[in-house]
Amino acid sequence: MTELNDDSSFKLVPGSGGNTCHQKLRSFEEYGKEEDGVHYWLARDLMGLLGYKKWENFYDVIKKAATACSNSGNAVQEQR
Repeated sequence: MTELNDDSSFKLVPGSGGNTCHQKLRSFEEYGKEEDGVHYWLARDLMGLLGYKKWENFYDVIKKAATACSNSGNAVQEQR
């Protein structure tokens, strides 16, 4: 199980009975898709893996991440 710290980093909680980091990473990679040589993930596919139950809450996080990417000079493409 992961917890979100005040500094927005993730940490593994020992003895929590949840998946290990390695298992979560493998699950994350399994959700990946590839098209025209571009590897990507669909937010709705990752929502549950990352512990979100409501799309509205997860979408707020996605918007913040997109803003951070854009502010750092990376292209952001939203798919609907």
